[in-house]
Amino acid sequence: CPTSTCAATELQTALDSAWLGDTVTLETGKVWTTTGIVLHPRTSGSGTLTVRSSSADSLLPAPGTRITPLYKSLLPELRITSSSGAPIIGVEQTANPVTNITFMGIWFSTAPGVNSNYARLISTWVPPQNWYGVTGVTVGSPVTLTMAATSMFTEGQHVMVACTQTDNDGACGVTGVSGWWTVTNITPTTLKLAGTTGTGAYTSGLVIAPNTQYAATMTADNITIDRCLILPDPLSQIKNGVTVGGRAHTIKDSYFDHLKSNNDSQSISMPNAVGPVLITNNYL
Repeated sequence: CPTSTCAATELQTALDSAWLGDTVTLETGKVWTTTGIVLHPRTSGSGTLTVRSSSADSLLPAPGTRITPLYKSLLPELRITSSSGAPIIGVEQTANPVTNITFMGIWFSTAPGVNSNYARLISTWVPPQNWYGVTGVTVGSPVTLTMAATSMFTEGQHVMVACTQTDNDGACGVTGVSGWWTVTNITPTTLKLAGTTGTGAYTSGLVIAPNTQYAATMTADNITIDRCLILPDPLSQIKNGVTVGGRAHTIKDSYFDHLKSNNDSQSISMPNAVGPVLITNNYL
């Protein structure tokens, strides 16, 4: 990229062609912008794929030493410019896991005024993508859900059920329904959640979605964030710095700040982390 501001599509192209064992170097002092996710695909080969600053190691903190914002000028900046809620970095949504990736010496940021109460800058969690509303619940064992249509589901498919409402028990009036299940006994408008026992009286707000990653072996593995700045613009509103969803994650010697939303916010969140997760010597 010949200018000071570059399109992150160039990074995407490099990742798409990279192999494990390669190093993708981002030029120091340049800003790489994106309105959506830069997706880490599953790569072939052996070893670790490293995405790093072009600055010499001698100019960066030594391994085991925490980075600070004083090093901004020595880091490439990956900046999201949209309030869509998409992370800057995500992992490919397939049953085959993304593995062996290290980010070193990268500044993850936002443009001023980017606001999202559910955005995260880096995410190795692959949440369900397509949610469908539930119109009725028949409690018992198993629970039966009624929907406008069930044609998007197949027998034995893994799904996630969640409540989008806030009520006294946090479960849209019924307990034992939210969670990860497989579906069975599908009719044109109903399906059963195998293994469930539900109680209560349904109010509203349940949603169901196909779940791509439903086993630990399908989640991202051996991901390292090393001496990075997770530092959105102070005038932005970003909920999470890093959302962990997988195995063998290490977040070390990094610096998190300016993460905030209208409700709760976290430097690091783990909604579906298998672990182990090592978080060491970070400013949070």
